[in-house]
Formats: sequence, structure tokens, C-alpha cells
Amino acid sequence: MTSTESEDQNTEQLLASLRVAFQEHLDKTVRSTLQEVFRQRRELWKESVFELFGACAHPASKPSLGQEGSGSAEWIAIASLSQLRKEVGGRFQNLRTRWLEAGFPLKAHRGDSTEDYTLAQDGWREMTSWLLKQGYESRLLEDLSLGYFEIRKP
Repeated sequence: MTSTESEDQNTEQLLASLRVAFQEHLDKTVRSTLQEVFRQRRELWKESVFELFGACAHPASKPSLGQEGSGSAEWIAIASLSQLRKEVGGRFQNLRTRWLEAGFPLKAHRGDSTEDYTLAQDGWREMTSWLLKQGYESRLLEDLSLGYFEIRKP
């Protein structure tokens, strides 16, 4: 074996060792990053999976207002933050934060237009996740004259 062949073999072994070390480091870094992301956004992931499986399990079951769905309770239209607090309970400041993060406007006397609100999907998911923890199902309303969304006890 010549010195050139020996150097080539050493270089190949070194490159193989570097590849393995880099791959192990990359796997560890990606795994820890994903674990942290899942830990921080656990409720959002749970709600998204719940919605996905709910849509798969009941693709055509979206009862209209006034009809009972799969649960025994009637849907209650929520048109204001105070109505949500009355129905669900909880600390006002926490509810207000969730309400605003979802993009819902405050009362009209504050100058917020009820027709021009834009739903923030992340905030809405957080709110629905919180409502589920409180024991309520929720769904958005298309007719804003009835409210922004509906809730019910399953």
C-alpha cells in the first residue's frame, strides 16, 4: 500500500466519521427543535387534529341554527364578549385577551365595526381549544346578525 492510498483511505474514514457525527448532531437538533415546538403549541396541535378527525368522522354533519346536532344541548349564539362571559364564565381579562386575539371586535359603542372584523385563525383555534377545556363545543356563524360563533355543552 502506497502512502497516497493510505492517505486516501484515511480521508475516506475521516469523511465517513464526519458524516455520521453531522447526521447524529442534525438528528438531535431537529428532534429537540420539534419537541419544543410541539410542547409550546400543544393545544393548537390538539385542536387542529381534533378538527381534522372531526371533519373526517362527520363530513356532512353541520347542523343549522335551531337544529340539534349530535349533542343534547342547544347551540347558543355568542354576539359579544359579555355574553361569552355570562355563558362560559372565567376571568374577564383572560376572556378579553382571547376574544381580541381571535379578531372579534369589542362593542359597537367603542367604535368597532361588527361587519368589518377579520377572524384570526390562530387566535380562533386558541379560543376553541380553551372552550373545549371549559366543556363547550364551538363553531363559527356565517350570519353575523346572529352573532360571531355558537357554543354548546356536548
